[in-house]
Order: sequence, then C-alpha cells, then structure tokens
Amino acid sequence: MVWNARVMAMPVWGKPKLLEQVKDLLGTPKAAAEARAAYNELTARRLEHFASDPRAVGNWNVAFDANGRLRVHCEAHVPPSLMPRTA
Repeated sequence: MVWNARVMAMPVWGKPKLLEQVKDLLGTPKAAAEARAAYNELTARRLEHFASDPRAVGNWNVAFDANGRLRVHCEAHVPPSLMPRTA
C-alpha cells in the first residue's frame, strides 16, 4: 500500500489523492503507532533506493520454494505513458 500510494502520486501516474488518503488515515487517532512507524520506514527506504521507480505492484504472493526458501512474487505495472508503442 505504501509503495503503490507513493508511486501513484508520481507525475507519470498523476494520482496524488491516493497518497493523501493514506496519510489522512494514518493521521487519525485510531491509526496504530506501528502503522505510522511502518509507513515512515517504508517511505524512507523507497525514497533512498527507488525514488524514481514508477512501477506499481500488482498481484503478489509469498511462498516457500522447493528448497524451503521464502520467495516473493509480484507483478509490476508500468504507467501507460511508458509502455512501448506497437505498430
């Protein structure tokens, strides 16, 4: 949610209201301190390592592979304006 809200707020996606909604929810008295802390940590990491990455996360899952290692799989969605044109 944090990743996608930040991505959607980028000019290439043009949907800043999603990030505003997340911030509004975290600003309510009912928001858990842990949720606010997680938002702050995830935001800092994204800005440090992936600030210009416009990909949004689609369907995702976490599962163990055949060797017992935990694997995360997810779809990456690119803004339509960055998709290659086909003839």
